[in-house]
Amino acid sequence: MKKNMIRWMLVAMLTANMVACGGKTAKCDFCGQEKVCETKQVLGENINICKDCMKSLSTGK
Repeated sequence: MKKNMIRWMLVAMLTANMVACGGKTAKCDFCGQEKVCETKQVLGENINICKDCMKSLSTGK
């Protein structure tokens, strides 16, 4: 019974962590729009970049 309770608590904690990481928005440092961004470290500085801007940078357009 005790092991089962511990398992359920771990599952709940892991689920809460995954949900918390998924939908946070930030202001993209490239386009200036509020979007779901990824934080990257460039030359020692953290920048926020959205998927659209990352795609544009990687394709060169």
